[in-house]
Amino acid sequence: MTPYLSTNAAVAGELLAEAPPVITGAAATGIVHALGLTGPRIPDWITDPNLRADIAAGYMELSDDLAGGAR
Repeated sequence: MTPYLSTNAAVAGELLAEAPPVITGAAATGIVHALGLTGPRIPDWITDPNLRADIAAGYMELSDDLAGGAR
């Protein structure tokens, strides 16, 4: 990650932590994930540890259809 992106994520994280919740639901989840403030959600039905590690590392993304929808 470039320093610019990590600085933006840190600033956004501070702003989100201090501000009252304004955005909720799928939009909030997508924004927080896009800023790198949280890792990807891995569905419970994925049991292969190697596949779970690849998803957590960002090597693979699941569509909302396979992931059970954004939460």
